Amino acid sequence: MTRPKGAIPATSLEWPIAANPRGATWDATSYGYAGAPFPLYQAFPISHFERDQPYAPPEIMTLDLSPGSKVSTSLRVDVGDRYEISMRLAGTPAGRSFDVAIDGKPLGKIDTRAPIVSPLTSPVIGTVGLASGRHVLEIRAPEAKGTSSNWFGIDSILLRPASPFVRDWRVAPPVDAGATVEEVPDVERSFLANDFDPAKAGWKELHATGDALDLNALVSTKAPVFAYVATWVRSPREQIVHARLGSDDGVRVWINGALAWSHPVHRPLSPDADECDLGLRAGWNLVLVKVRNDDGGFGLTLRLCDPNLELRCASRPE
Repeated sequence: MTRPKGAIPATSLEWPIAANPRGATWDATSYGYAGAPFPLYQAFPISHFERDQPYAPPEIMTLDLSPGSKVSTSLRVDVGDRYEISMRLAGTPAGRSFDVAIDGKPLGKIDTRAPIVSPLTSPVIGTVGLASGRHVLEIRAPEAKGTSSNWFGIDSILLRPASPFVRDWRVAPPVDAGATVEEVPDVERSFLANDFDPAKAGWKELHATGDALDLNALVSTKAPVFAYVATWVRSPREQIVHARLGSDDGVRVWINGALAWSHPVHRPLSPDADECDLGLRAGWNLVLVKVRNDDGGFGLTLRLCDPNLELRCASRPE
């Protein structure tokens, strides 16, 4: 049994003594599932088990929750954003459903009745905006009659970024590429001028239907080549916003003409592979992104961490 990348092990969190927290293996507690006997080496494009290394299967946390009782723990969020929250649970035939809340606000329900729950999946409980810092996760067992077991098992908690991807863009014609994404063609200097307007420059307006931009289709299948795309972001106040982006291949990002991120790299497109901070002023801000196509795949994803959904992206300021 392996955990999803970035999952928070339940055994690493603090649980109240009244819930009788104790660690246990999948083999001893789960209904029909067992831990893997070897560690899994996760790599692109092929993962494999490392059979020459000692390995202890990861422990799950078991708790006792009688009907009407609740248990809580503290989660730390490093980057304020909207998050889709899921849990990897242990299921038993005598399992029950539980209510989940974050900071006292209802989030959703989880169900530990096998075979509904599988440790190979992490059912989504709900989506919520969380500021950076500590938050209280609460699990409550509803009042029930004839419950045969108070047992509850949790392997890990997963917070996946859930802010929307930018879909409103202006797309420039292709530009011949240099050796890396950091090479500066003459035309790029005009894109970074204070008065540059992609719409007036004739850049194509686009509302993407998917999360990723297919730059092969939108710009060129030629390689090497540079793609330049831009979006406007409206902020209600001056602030620093964390951005998550993925690119195939190298990428650079400017905010209002100032370089915010540069990563010369050869890779396939993977959303949220890079992270950087963008300093936004109150009102509209121009975000310019440059992507180099080395060969083959050519694409981009971008989203802004926005816990309260207060940012607005558009292909032109309004």
